[in-house]
Amino acid sequence: MASALALACRSVSVVAAIGAVFFTVLGYFGPKIVEDALHKGILENIVWRPDSPPAVHARFRGDPDPSGEPDYFRIWIWNITNLPDVRKGAKPKMAEVGPLTYVKSRVRLDPRWNAYGRVTVKEWDYHIFVPELSAASPDNEIVTLNLPLVGVLEILHSYSSTAVQPLLDVLVGVLSKWRDEHVDGLFTRRTAGELIWGYELSGRAACTYTYTCRLPGKTPSGEQTKRRIGSPYHGANLILRDLLLQRLSMLLGSTFVKSTRVQLLRNDSLEEVMARRGVDNVIDTGWRPTETPEVEVAVATMAGAEEAVAKLGYMYGGSSSDASASASPSRLGKMSQQSKFGYVYDTLRIWNMEMESGWREVTSWGPNCREPVRGTDAFQFRPSLDRNSVLRVWIAELFRSAELIHVADEELYGIGLLRFIPDPREAEPDPCHHQFIRGLANVTVPMAVGPNGNGSSEAAHGVPLLMSLPHYCLVDEAVSAALEGIFCDPAHHGIFLDVEPITGITMRAAKRLQLSSQLTTSARGTLEPSIGTSLILPIFWAEEASKISGIQAASFRSSVYHAQHILMAVRTWSYPATAAAIVLAVLALLVVGRLHAQQPQPPQRQASLSGGYSNGGNADDTSGGSTVRDTMPPLAPALPLPISAPVLASPSYMAGMQAVAMARAAADSADGMSLLLDVHEDGEGAGGRSKQSTL
Repeated sequence: MASALALACRSVSVVAAIGAVFFTVLGYFGPKIVEDALHKGILENIVWRPDSPPAVHARFRGDPDPSGEPDYFRIWIWNITNLPDVRKGAKPKMAEVGPLTYVKSRVRLDPRWNAYGRVTVKEWDYHIFVPELSAASPDNEIVTLNLPLVGVLEILHSYSSTAVQPLLDVLVGVLSKWRDEHVDGLFTRRTAGELIWGYELSGRAACTYTYTCRLPGKTPSGEQTKRRIGSPYHGANLILRDLLLQRLSMLLGSTFVKSTRVQLLRNDSLEEVMARRGVDNVIDTGWRPTETPEVEVAVATMAGAEEAVAKLGYMYGGSSSDASASASPSRLGKMSQQSKFGYVYDTLRIWNMEMESGWREVTSWGPNCREPVRGTDAFQFRPSLDRNSVLRVWIAELFRSAELIHVADEELYGIGLLRFIPDPREAEPDPCHHQFIRGLANVTVPMAVGPNGNGSSEAAHGVPLLMSLPHYCLVDEAVSAALEGIFCDPAHHGIFLDVEPITGITMRAAKRLQLSSQLTTSARGTLEPSIGTSLILPIFWAEEASKISGIQAASFRSSVYHAQHILMAVRTWSYPATAAAIVLAVLALLVVGRLHAQQPQPPQRQASLSGGYSNGGNADDTSGGSTVRDTMPPLAPALPLPISAPVLASPSYMAGMQAVAMARAAADSADGMSLLLDVHEDGEGAGGRSKQSTL
């Protein structure tokens, strides 16, 4: 029983020792192996490459996901409810009309990669009206500021000399009195749909706002579009033509009135998007090809042969301005190597905008205030974010980028998210960007002359366009104090992005911006002399909201979180398991030793110098009087020696034979007796040679 237990303990000790070695190796190498596998899988899904899996292509192209939730675009239009009282000096009473809810889709068309990991795309945004989710009708009448007319008046005063200005003011005043039911001084009366999308169609299609008509172009599925004009799918441009502007254009020419076309929001057809040249977006995907035939084939297939044959040894640069910085050792050291697949990743540059609609920077801000296109479009950020991360996004409506900082931790469908909002310091006055009121971004100049126009020319004096958060959140209180009906609620009027930190994917977001304008001194003096102050009036505000679905969240948890749980388990339990295995092995060995000590030990046999077994006593003592310490083994039969006849007859030989017989008898009767035999071979008595043997 004891021997079986000892054998079992020995087996346990061996298994525990092997387990200790295994868990030690697992604890040292396991986390890195699992982390590398997780990181590789993440990069495969957040970096758009020519050879990306179909699901990744669909995500970045913007293909509809049956398991996802739609992105909603909601519009609230501000209505002035007391215009007669405003002309008498009262505060304008502002009332929201909305929301008008649309499903917004953004499709990236014709992707083309170059040899530096940049992808060039055309972006097509279109909207579908959802009446059941709208709290207002596109037919609601709105009283608001006539933005095109204010812009024309500003340009007239910027071009004209002091002597000519009074004559132009009289001309405008006379023209404005011509019959036009939509124009009321500096204000206009239009339906909500007309103000947002227009009321007259250009091109082949033409119909009234409230009727159903067929629009040119097709949907992504190939079907001909058929929608209400108030909710065009991607219909022809909707143009707002003002009769007063048409009259001014005929009299003053295109120098003062460049166009009678007004679009607060674009809703282009697919044909119009594809027809526009030089308005592509260029995005740095973070993918860096290396010299492999597979990548050359992929680039040749997706980007054209002239780019595929470009030298692939200099893949780490971007534009000529930042090529040296991109190729620096520190930048390359932060890349995730994937040489087995013929590429590397620059994780710091994943999904960074480099060109917006054909321009790489905004120079119209001024010679010393150039604003390069940079940051992401808030769709995807770099992976491995934390609470100290600062994100940069490109806001096309503001013609500049903005920084986002972490403010809270959120959760969506069991996924931990980091909430980022614009840094409040971005709202401070910024003369470089013509922002002189806290929280009001002034985009008048780049909207008037374009991103790369001359910001010092007379043409830069167009209609004042001011961007802010809805209800003037974070704006100087003096602006909202001059109006009634403005109530800022940061929870419903702010901007936020909820980003998953492991992958950098935006999983929930709300982008909210408000457009305002101003009754300038020159415009008031011409058409509204009774209004004594240069009021800032809101026109409309919009919200673009999106989030992942529960199905998408479950898929994310089962993949990323499952791998992360394995990683955490390896990191947490590998070394404790090693310690436990070592302790188990030591305990098993101790038990084995204890059992061995308690087991009776057999006597030890000692070999004598004479070649037999002895108890260590006197070798010459053949009487057997000493204590026997070992059992004498049975004697092997000895080979007979050749003995001569005289020897056989000698008394000494006979005495020797008697001694041998006595020794054998003693061995049979007393186990372990050691006898020393003194055999005289060829001599008699003490004088002959003798051989001593212990038997």
